[in-house]
Amino acid sequence: MCLFTIGLFSPLFGDAPQLPPKTYIEHSNNKKYWAKVNYEDDLISVYEGNIKRWSMKGWYRFLYLSDSGEDIVISYWRGSLLALDYNKNEVMFWIIHKGELKHIIRLNDVIFNYTNLKRTSSHYFWASDFAFIDKTHFLIKTVEDNEIIIDIVDGTLKIKKN
Repeated sequence: MCLFTIGLFSPLFGDAPQLPPKTYIEHSNNKKYWAKVNYEDDLISVYEGNIKRWSMKGWYRFLYLSDSGEDIVISYWRGSLLALDYNKNEVMFWIIHKGELKHIIRLNDVIFNYTNLKRTSSHYFWASDFAFIDKTHFLIKTVEDNEIIIDIVDGTLKIKKN
């Protein structure tokens, strides 16, 4: 029983391999819009109900759709895990408006003291949460216990240090 329990929860304590890429659906928080992130066709299509609003080439493991249906935020391909040999200039978020890149946010924009990164068995853990908090603001909670809000319209960051 003990071995089963440890095995069941091991992803919480170590690095589990990422699942293979697949097609998935991502909904906006208000559920009015949804995006089909199609791995086979390498295409993201955003819908309002059954009506396609816009699309763009690409497949991304971590994608967040705004409540306006016009914007997506794509996060770093490892999500909240950084490679041990990370680059401080690594792009962590791409802000897209109707298929067009508008802003990028780099690791050095959101982490201020790299000794605060949490070491896992094969990566560094750098953030605990990503989410849209309204139509134009995206929240990042870091291991430094900071809340960083990205204004997706102009790309500015508001940092609440805790």
